[in-house]
Amino acid sequence: MTKSLKQGTMAQNSFLYSLQRDVNILAEVTSDRGSKRRALEKIQRETVSRGVSGLNPQLATVLLQDLAKTLLRCFADPFEKSRELAIKIIAGFTPLVSDIIPSLPYTLPVLSLRLAQPDIVEPSEELRLLLIITLVELVEKAGPYFAPGVDETAKILHKTLQDPFADVKKESCRLIIVLCNHCPEQVKHHVQPLCKSLSGSLLHRHSAVRVLSIKALQSLALVDAGSAFHEDAGTISNLRSLTLDKAPAVREQLYSTLTTWLLQLPDRYSLGYKILPFIFSGLSDEVEKLATACWVHLDNIGKLYEEEWESRVKDELDLTTGVNNANLQPHRPRVGARRLTQDNVQKIVNKLLEGMQDWSPDLRAKSTATLASFLVFAEENITGYIGTILPVLYKLASADDAIVIIEILKCAETLGRFVKPSLYTSILLSHLANQSESTSAARIGLLRILHRLLFGTAAALIFVTDTERNTKTPAHSVASALVSVSSDSHVGVLREVALTALVLAEKMEEVSVQTYDAGGAATQAGGMAVDSASIGKRAVGEEGYLLFATLVTLSSVPGDEKLPGWTELQSFTSSAFSLLSHSHGHESGSSALIPMYFDTLLGQLRQNISDWGRFSSEVRVLDALLDRAGELVGTRLKEVVSVVIEAAGQDDKDIEVRAAVLETLLKLLNRPNDPLNSANTLSEFSSHLVDGVLLPTATWKPGRKLSRLRLLSIQSLVRLLEGPHREGHFESNGIGWIPSSTVESWLAESHRYLPVTLGALDEDEISLRMAGLTALRLLLEGCCARPTVRMHAFNFKQIYPELLKRLDDAADDVRVAACTVVISMTRAIAVWHIQMDAHCHSGIRGPEEAAVDGDSVPDAYVETRLDNVHWSAMLRGVVVHTDDSNPMVQDAALNAVQAVCKMAPVEAVHTIDVSLYRNVNQLRVVMGMI
Repeated sequence: MTKSLKQGTMAQNSFLYSLQRDVNILAEVTSDRGSKRRALEKIQRETVSRGVSGLNPQLATVLLQDLAKTLLRCFADPFEKSRELAIKIIAGFTPLVSDIIPSLPYTLPVLSLRLAQPDIVEPSEELRLLLIITLVELVEKAGPYFAPGVDETAKILHKTLQDPFADVKKESCRLIIVLCNHCPEQVKHHVQPLCKSLSGSLLHRHSAVRVLSIKALQSLALVDAGSAFHEDAGTISNLRSLTLDKAPAVREQLYSTLTTWLLQLPDRYSLGYKILPFIFSGLSDEVEKLATACWVHLDNIGKLYEEEWESRVKDELDLTTGVNNANLQPHRPRVGARRLTQDNVQKIVNKLLEGMQDWSPDLRAKSTATLASFLVFAEENITGYIGTILPVLYKLASADDAIVIIEILKCAETLGRFVKPSLYTSILLSHLANQSESTSAARIGLLRILHRLLFGTAAALIFVTDTERNTKTPAHSVASALVSVSSDSHVGVLREVALTALVLAEKMEEVSVQTYDAGGAATQAGGMAVDSASIGKRAVGEEGYLLFATLVTLSSVPGDEKLPGWTELQSFTSSAFSLLSHSHGHESGSSALIPMYFDTLLGQLRQNISDWGRFSSEVRVLDALLDRAGELVGTRLKEVVSVVIEAAGQDDKDIEVRAAVLETLLKLLNRPNDPLNSANTLSEFSSHLVDGVLLPTATWKPGRKLSRLRLLSIQSLVRLLEGPHREGHFESNGIGWIPSSTVESWLAESHRYLPVTLGALDEDEISLRMAGLTALRLLLEGCCARPTVRMHAFNFKQIYPELLKRLDDAADDVRVAACTVVISMTRAIAVWHIQMDAHCHSGIRGPEEAAVDGDSVPDAYVETRLDNVHWSAMLRGVVVHTDDSNPMVQDAALNAVQAVCKMAPVEAVHTIDVSLYRNVNQLRVVMGMI
């Protein structure tokens, strides 16, 4: 023993003697760079380079004690190479020595001087890395005996965690992990400030730094979770940011760390509301592997909860033997995970709603996706918080962030699985009613949430009455609200209404054919069930009518594919019509539904007809209803005519309303299948249309907008005079759809038909003048075809002067049409002559003949022929246009002259001087035909 000690002392003295000169060089201030470098290289070569085989631990310990002070002074040497060699020698001694404790009082202060100063003392980042690596090795070597140095090390960490060199940050994170493993009691006092210092590293641009920072944070939280999750530590906000990390490796480490906390922390259940939301966020991770891992993590956490709180979950475990209700709910989380979540519902909901209202769209989307995952675990326990959740949901749904809206709709769908529809509809529909005066964006948000809630809810639940809250079904409440909102003018709002109606129609169609299990109950994921006896096989009662009224309103929205949202609106409406028809047991389309609801909807429209205005949707609805009704309109002609008269025949109505109703009438009259006359009753109501709407509206009144009404009225009158489109369906006792008795009343001197029609010839619009001429032509031709209709001389005296004016019209088409009407008038005069000749043969009738014919004035004389002066005026007014520059006008005028000459040949010979006109030859031909 004595001999061994002597040998060790001799070896030590030998080493020290061989290195003494180098130590002196390092201690000398005046030594140059080269000398110091050579001295350090020799010390390194003679000591640490030999390794364990060349240097026993006892000798290494003694050498380090003797050389430490000299080498530590070199840490501040102005020459970088000298500092590097000195650091490497100290680091090299650490694994070789048997006891590092004696050197710590010298080493730690020097490391603190180099690393823990307010400003960076060591300019070389590689040397700073060597220093922090050396410190990590010292802690690992000292183990729990490093406890006195924890305070100094914490100061160093506060600076190195802020170091701009990424590798220094990594080693600092490793140092934290090592400290927590070896000296947890001493680190506990520094957990909160160290967590705060870690913030920069947790958000570093290098993913490797973030991964190690998460591991360091995990170790700190395991030492003292209360301090780690203190508000001042900033841990929660950092974790929230990490859930949005783009690197899968970072998110994987985050989920693993969160699981470790919930499995190992002593007070894990008191901190569950802070940790669980971040694991829930992993369930919606874009990487399927990570999402699956989070499900496994939660399953493990739930398993531990079941073991530790068996008394709480015993009843549920008894009911869900095996793999947690695997037979009934194969995708339902295990009992322990659900109970742990439900213990923290209130706090978690508040935290998630706070994140959903953050300024960052990404964080809002992630928080919303987390809420959707959380709902799967909270299940029906979320019911008490929908009053808080729903306003946030439809506020976010009204924004234009696509990524947020997608997640919001998914969340609303999940919420619909676990909350009774009677509850969420009562809240949401009340907000929708209060939003009637607010922005369109707010209504869009409300409707988006509504249709996703309905989509997530079992169909049977929507059509069941909640007797505790309301006597009507949720479907009825929703359908009633949709009827009201469908009158909105914003296409974006109406698109969402159509989508909501489509979802409701899908549910209605599903319920109408749904079969239930042997127990008579339809079950929804989450445990809500309903007795099938409470609903019928077909839930198409009043809800069906309300939905039909909504769809008709939506189908009437004007627009085209250039209007954003209009195409989708019409597509959703068409699909909803098909589903609604299926739910009634019919084929797809709205045609089968019209007979069921036509009378009800038409009656409802008529109830508030006095309130129709230019912005009212009822006008559009009327048009869409009549358009879809087809031939059914003819069977309800009395009601339809009444609505038209009330809506378009009142002068106090808005011009836009009257014009829209007249357009609808004209459209129906122009249909090839004549839907208004499908029951062959149009002639019975035509006089009501003419006297109640068309003539009053066609009467001239001041106002530029009124010309549109006059045109529509005259065009409708023309269609009534033209009659059916199909051959063989003409009325035998009148003109078109106008009975003979009505036509005779028009020809009376006191009737306003001719004055109104002739007044149209003086209108500014060409189309209106043309329509007036057409109406006159049809009347005259109809009188020719119906000899029983009695005409009068004053009728022709009213007509021909106006026709002569139109021959001078600025539009050639009007002039040609006027010539055609002149020809029709001469034919009508010929028929009139025959009528008069049947009663008497003289030009004048005496009182006796007048009394026989039933004239109201028995002593009046009635003309049976026109005076020569009238024929002469007609001839002069027509013949002058035979010289017109337009060949079409020439030909039309020649035909008119020929027709007049046939009726008054004597007056033609005395009136027309052929030599005065350029078109001599043709006129001579006409005159020769007399």
